[in-house]
Amino acid sequence: MPRKVVFYRNARGEKPAGEFLKSLSMEARQKCVAYLRRLAEEGPNLPANIAARVVDDLWELRPEWGGTEHRFFYFFLIEDTIYVVPAVTKKRHRTKDTDIEVAQTRVAELRALYAAGKL
Repeated sequence: MPRKVVFYRNARGEKPAGEFLKSLSMEARQKCVAYLRRLAEEGPNLPANIAARVVDDLWELRPEWGGTEHRFFYFFLIEDTIYVVPAVTKKRHRTKDTDIEVAQTRVAELRALYAAGKL
């Protein structure tokens, strides 16, 4: 059964990962959407070239198009729901610590909202 993939929404109602996706070329966007669909279908069972654990329960989806690597950070909050927190273009060999920190902050925010019954 496919899981639901949900983009994080900030206090202003913006979905940064969704905006990132819209900013990509049509070809890159199609590749990223295909990866997101595969994530919905296979969940935590994706191979390491497609998804990898970053830290604790934070994962990254790893689409690439035309030599440019993109990262969609996500986590599993509810059994059938995957939350995509930030998405970035990877410009170095290693993912920037600040990108990981943003993702972890959003994970904590969503966990608090869930615990308070607001999700």
